[in-house]
Amino acid sequence: MEDRALARQLAFGRMVAGVALLVVPGVVAAAWVGRDTASRPGVHVLLRALGVRDLVLGLGLKTALDRDAPTRGWLEGGLAADGVDAAATLLAGDDLPVTGRLLVGALAGGGVALGAWLRRSAELGPAPPEVTEYEAARAGAASLTSP
Repeated sequence: MEDRALARQLAFGRMVAGVALLVVPGVVAAAWVGRDTASRPGVHVLLRALGVRDLVLGLGLKTALDRDAPTRGWLEGGLAADGVDAAATLLAGDDLPVTGRLLVGALAGGGVALGAWLRRSAELGPAPPEVTEYEAARAGAASLTSP
């Protein structure tokens, strides 16, 4: 699969995760931090905030891809978000359910790996237009006649 297609998959996955965090934060919380914590309103607030973060990062990446705009910043933002999610989950250790650690570890770790892979080929700006041989020769001739 080519990098642009992988980047679209990453954007779509991030948007789906964002919507899930916004719409059903209790379901996500039960899997991630445990059922006893999942019903707390403060947990829902935090997960909805993370949902907006992921939704915006996914939409930004998708929009950049659709417009042939630079994607590097969107990929780096996703790398930071996924890295923090993975690190925070690992640091919590046994205070989180095993399923939450495995699920978030796999999703966030996969996001970091895929984001890093895609970042290596991310364009830094729009590609320069290709110059034909005729245009190159003409430009060269013009520079010979310029003082």
